Formats: sequence, structure tokens, C-alpha cells
Amino acid sequence: MALLQEHKGEWLIIDFEDEEAVYVMDVDMVLDIGDSLTIPDEFTEEEKTTGIWWRQLVAGGVAGAVSRTGTAPLDRMKVFMQVHSSKTNKISLAGGFKQMIKEGGVASLWRGNGVNVIKIAPETAIKFMAYEQVR
Repeated sequence: MALLQEHKGEWLIIDFEDEEAVYVMDVDMVLDIGDSLTIPDEFTEEEKTTGIWWRQLVAGGVAGAVSRTGTAPLDRMKVFMQVHSSKTNKISLAGGFKQMIKEGGVASLWRGNGVNVIKIAPETAIKFMAYEQVR
């Protein structure tokens, strides 16, 4: 395991397995994942205690369902390529979509999406509601 740390304008990799090993890295770009951002208060205490939790549950569930439905064709393509592709039978993204549409029409791109929505909607709803209640 190693740690990436900035020290005097340089990025250092510290190897925990070999405490003597410290490597200097030349980094052109650093990705900020936003862990230092503050979350604004959007609800007053009154709004938090008046039962707005059910709206948060519904919003989270709908967001999860819409998200999963929007990406369903790509999930379906992933499974299609895993099942039908081999070393001798290479399938391109465009070719895979054409094949799925030819076999089952445009609706086949969302085949199995209902089960995904049933799975993800409650999970996302609970996560969203819990996040809103804790913050």
C-alpha cells in the first residue's frame, strides 16, 4: 500500500511496505474529488421535521429508476458482447446494437430493465433519504 502526498510543490509516493522507499512523481494534473466542499443547508429545521422525508424517498427512487433506464441499453450491450463475442467473433458496439435491434426491435435495448429498476429504485431512495436526513 502506498500514499500519494504533496510536499513543497512535489508529489511523493510513500511505500508503506518499504519505509525507506519514497518516490518523487512529476504530476501535470491533480483530480479534486470534492471532499473539502461544504454541503449547503437547503431545508429549514421545520421542513426537516414536517415529513419531507417521503418526498426525498420518492425523489431518490425516481432518480435511480431514470438513471438505470437511461443506461439500460449500455448494460444490455455489455451483457450481449460478453455472451456473443469471442476471439473469432468480434462484435463492435454499433454492430451489437444493430444485431439487438434486428432480433427484437428497439424495445429489446431495454429488455430486463424492469428488474434493474425494481432493484435500484428502493436502494437509491433509501440512500438519498438517509443522506438528506443526516446532512
